[in-house]
Amino acid sequence: MDPKLDNILKLVVAAALKHPELADELRKKLPTTTSSANSALIIQIGNDVKQIRNLLSIDADVSIDYSFIPDKNTRNQLIIDNLRMENAAYDLKVSEIERFFSSCVSAFHQIENMLNYFYHTKYQNINDLLDELEDATYGDKYPFIRKSDIEYKSVADVAISSKVNAYILRYMSYSKYIASNVASLRKIRNEGAHRCSVLYEKETDGLDNSVKNFLRYNGTMEQLRNIVDEFAKSIACEL
Repeated sequence: MDPKLDNILKLVVAAALKHPELADELRKKLPTTTSSANSALIIQIGNDVKQIRNLLSIDADVSIDYSFIPDKNTRNQLIIDNLRMENAAYDLKVSEIERFFSSCVSAFHQIENMLNYFYHTKYQNINDLLDELEDATYGDKYPFIRKSDIEYKSVADVAISSKVNAYILRYMSYSKYIASNVASLRKIRNEGAHRCSVLYEKETDGLDNSVKNFLRYNGTMEQLRNIVDEFAKSIACEL
């Protein structure tokens, strides 16, 4: 099928899922003799919208290879978050922008889990970890500085922003946009998918400019997958 026609069909299917009356009208207007699989799908949607929604909610496949993580619990959590990232795109109960923001939240969870696993594995002594964070960010605009009011016992006691910054400076400085992209994902995670979508749809000034730029240049699922995949491949090389 022509890609343009395929995109139109996807929009029609999505609209029919949200509005059963549209599916009814499509059923009336489509020739009853058609054998097209896509036309049959639209008719089926009209017959049982709820069932199709449930099917779509589990339709996604894992998009990132996490076989490089030997720890089963960590690997399974990464797979769960990856499936959540993919499945969010099928949640037709919410707007398209909220679906994408939800995927962004799960994307950042994967990056966060990978970083925690990496630093826990490479620096099992907490002082060695703190030394590495200080060294990796030395001279940077946002250096890691130990806080006197925090008793550092494990990697979990270090702010995720510090771990992201240190890792990118040490291992991914070659990637031009990875730092800003991951920073935007972190902001979306902190704000929450629903709040971000409300701010976006109301076109208020409440949405961070860096997040707006992120959407402008990375506002597709393919681009989001590429960000997580790039991070995963780097972690796999450095473990």
